[in-house]
Amino acid sequence: VAYHLTFIVVSHCERGFLHHDTTGTDGKVFNVIIPMEMVDGSPPELIITKFDDDHVKGRLKYQTNVAVLIGDDARHATSECDYRDEPGAMRLAATVYIADINEDNAESIASGTLTQAFPLPDVDWLLSQRARHWERDIMRTDIGENGVRKHFVGDRGRRGYDPYDNEHMDCANRVAGNPSKCEIDWDTRSQCPVTCGVYLDSSHWL
Repeated sequence: VAYHLTFIVVSHCERGFLHHDTTGTDGKVFNVIIPMEMVDGSPPELIITKFDDDHVKGRLKYQTNVAVLIGDDARHATSECDYRDEPGAMRLAATVYIADINEDNAESIASGTLTQAFPLPDVDWLLSQRARHWERDIMRTDIGENGVRKHFVGDRGRRGYDPYDNEHMDCANRVAGNPSKCEIDWDTRSQCPVTCGVYLDSSHWL
């Protein structure tokens, strides 16, 4: 299932940060980097190192309509660049995490890859997403005879998920008068997902 989307925007980088996105997933998780906007004449944009030696580096040039698939322990970094002399010039890419999620790996996937404001690193939410892309159109009787709709309601690829606030956080009072805390304070957003409206309940799709 594709469960996580982020964007990378770069206009200036003096030294890329070498890292791996996933490790120890037994080939169950991949990060797909999709170049969306590039700077004409730019040198290669992505550094990839040898598996067992960070000092041996290769550089990859992004191409239009060609994605890059990053798997376990693939060490990589943003390549050095400086586009600031070109007004509006930037490097833009989408990153989409895809995974074969199961009971054994959900916790490590949630803690290791869900690092953005949404979705939260919640194991129950992640498990509820399993197989969502593999279901056929579903039948709905409430929209007329033989109605067929792609719809979250009744989606057998999505288990029920009922988010809840941490009862010890006093979320209503914590957010009252300062709703921006849901956006700028990580503790509030992660511990008060219902009050902050992080997730939509099923009524939204009716």
